[in-house]
Amino acid sequence: MPIILHAGSKGDELRQWRFPESVVPVGDRFLCWVNYLCGFLLLDMAEVIPKLRYIPLPVKPHKTRGCSCCEPEPDGQDFRNMCAAGTDIVRFVTIDPRCCCGGPGTSTCVHSQFAYTVTSWTLSLSMDKPMTWVKDGVLDCAELWVQPCYEGLPRAHVHSPTVSSDNPDIVCFTVSEEFFINDKDTKAWMLEVDMKTKAILSVVPYTHEPRTSRLHIPAKLHG
Repeated sequence: MPIILHAGSKGDELRQWRFPESVVPVGDRFLCWVNYLCGFLLLDMAEVIPKLRYIPLPVKPHKTRGCSCCEPEPDGQDFRNMCAAGTDIVRFVTIDPRCCCGGPGTSTCVHSQFAYTVTSWTLSLSMDKPMTWVKDGVLDCAELWVQPCYEGLPRAHVHSPTVSSDNPDIVCFTVSEEFFINDKDTKAWMLEVDMKTKAILSVVPYTHEPRTSRLHIPAKLHG
């Protein structure tokens, strides 16, 4: 099956692909195979002669994450997520470390080693027309930490973002004590955040392994 490259892409990232980290259906036409470190392959299932289109993600991941140079690099799903936001639109969310001065990249300041920003992007899908990622939301960790319902939670990196299938403006994250306590009984919580209003909607204790939280999809059940 032929692969069409997105404008400005040379397709070098495709050589790094081993397998997609997730498969995202969009409406009843599109299917996306996502590698969260570089981009995704788009298929329009309505086309008579199918083809794939490779689309890079809007930003590259930072190489250095976490607080220790000895820690292994997490996989893409630990800090990135993509979900359908309409019949032909996808929403991409990324968590990135920031310097204590507000710039991108991990801070060397002890007081800001866990500082981060959450950024959301949207993209209207097409197999033939030009496409452009649109940044539609930026949330700083300080905006979460000052909210009353965050009181008592660790001021550490959130991870495993999961975009709600009911409302793409709502994203769930996991935050835990793992950066501060090396114990099998480490506590963890799942946060439900509205990226548009920057409000924490709910905080729920998470009773399972924190790193598996990305396997859970926030959604409303209708009888």
